[in-house]
Formats: sequence, structure tokens, C-alpha cells
Amino acid sequence: DTDASNPGRVIIRCYDASGSLLGSGGYIRGMSNFAFAFSSDYGGSYASSDAAGDAYFMARPEVKTIEVIIAGGSKSCRLREFSVFTKDMGGTSAWVGYEEGVPGANIAKAPPKSGTWQAGKIIYNNAPAPGGYAGWICVGSGSPGLWKGFGAIAP
Repeated sequence: DTDASNPGRVIIRCYDASGSLLGSGGYIRGMSNFAFAFSSDYGGSYASSDAAGDAYFMARPEVKTIEVIIAGGSKSCRLREFSVFTKDMGGTSAWVGYEEGVPGANIAKAPPKSGTWQAGKIIYNNAPAPGGYAGWICVGSGSPGLWKGFGAIAP
């Protein structure tokens, strides 16, 4: 949901099950007042129109992973709220490219269950709790890799 005085664009990059970028082919369809059009921007992406308000879209079944980019439009974008939902509400992971003070790290509610990961990748726990971990580190490259908790939190 973008601020009405600072509309922006939602840009979607689509990937298949092997992690390959999907190009043109109608992989994204707008489901609200936003229309999505394919362009070569960002290496191949679907961009919404420059408008304020909620942007809903649907991806075709071949799309297994998406990258969401928020960009300015006719003005600088001011994001008021951001949420990701799936139709079945199950088996979905959201990875945030926000690297708060730790380059190359992400935050999530659990270690990855899909995708290909390299040893050394760190995921910080966005909901730490007593008896849990501060995050997870990939100790064995692969799909999804071998993940181990680190930073035990005292009960």
C-alpha cells in the first residue's frame, strides 16, 4: 500500500523451480487497479503502473519464487505497509532483502525448506524466543542445504 501523495511501482521478478529467471510470457497478472507489464528492466520484470493504493497480483503455477521490488514512480515512493499472502497460506517462505547491519544476511521465521543455498549463508530469526535460536547458518551447501541453529537463547 503506497502513500497517496507518493505513488510508486511494484516490480516483480519471477523464477522457476530451478531458480532460473522467467522472462516474458504473462507470468504475472494484475488483480487490482494495478496493471502489470513486462519489460527488460531489472533483467526482466513485471512492473505495475504508477499509482497509489493496494497492488494485488497472481502468478502462474510455473512461478515458484518471486522477487518483489518497490520503486519510485512519478515521485519518490513512500511505503506505508507491505504484506505477502499466498492462496493456500502454506509452505511459503518470505525472504527480506533487508540486511540490517549484516551484509548478506536475511531475516525469516524459519530456516529455508527450498531453494539452493551456499554454506555460510545466515538467516536471522525474526521471532526469537526463550529456548530458541538467534538464527540459522547453512553448514552444508545444497537444496535446501543443511541448516543449524546458532545463538541459543536461554529459557
